[in-house]
Amino acid sequence: MARAQAGGSRDPARQEIVRQAIGTTLVLIGGTSLGMLAAVGGLVLMILAIVRWRNGRLRMTLERNDGGQGGVLVEGFAIYLVLFLFLPPLVRALPFPLPRWAAYLAAVVALLVGMCWPLLRGMHWKCWRESMGLHGGQGLLREMGAGILGWLAALPLIVLGMVAASWITKLTGQFPAHPIVEVFAGDGWAKFGAVMLAVVWAPVSEELMFRGLLFPGLSAWLRWVPGMLVSAFVFAVIHPQGWAGVPAIMALAAAFSLLRLWRRSLVAPMTAHALNNGLMCAVMLLLW
Repeated sequence: MARAQAGGSRDPARQEIVRQAIGTTLVLIGGTSLGMLAAVGGLVLMILAIVRWRNGRLRMTLERNDGGQGGVLVEGFAIYLVLFLFLPPLVRALPFPLPRWAAYLAAVVALLVGMCWPLLRGMHWKCWRESMGLHGGQGLLREMGAGILGWLAALPLIVLGMVAASWITKLTGQFPAHPIVEVFAGDGWAKFGAVMLAVVWAPVSEELMFRGLLFPGLSAWLRWVPGMLVSAFVFAVIHPQGWAGVPAIMALAAAFSLLRLWRRSLVAPMTAHALNNGLMCAVMLLLW
């Protein structure tokens, strides 16, 4: 940048920096403007949802589970978390070489074991399916549309979480960052892998475990409000953004839990999760 400033207006280095700066500025201005419009629309949707809920026209409930069934769901989540944290590193540490995808296969194994644990513990198939939200609700397209509307309605809550995160950043000097951001500086295949990880794998696996197992399991013990808050906190702290990112991620997790309460199916929270991550990836691709 210093050499570019010293050069003339036709200097290639200076022109490249100016081009990147203009692109970044346009992305930030456009993204901010669209975000503000979406937040206003989301606030209207949130107010309408609260009014409908107070009038009894919006039902917020989960499949009823007793304490024993809730405990089995939490057990499944705990087993998944232990396997997810320790199984991929163990695979990488084996004394013989394995393909790079072997560590991802270990994560899939952890997911499947966690999902199936309630069945292995004797939970009935129909109860397991309803408890985890593994059904199409009122139709796939309708549930996906509800996920989009739910994400928009949750934007004011997400904005509040981001404001709280900015306060933590000012107080601690710790800026929330995700390691996946660095991947977007790589080649095309690295970016493609990052997008697939963020938009496909994360929404499916995290919703299955957090809104499928942990949230309903805790709600069977604590009722849905404490269950939502505790599961949202766990969801936030296991993400690598650091403590500064906890309020914003908790707000997202709470929004996904409310969608699970509203629709009872995981399709809506998965859709909202994929939409949120997809928009973040789009911004990163435009910036890089």
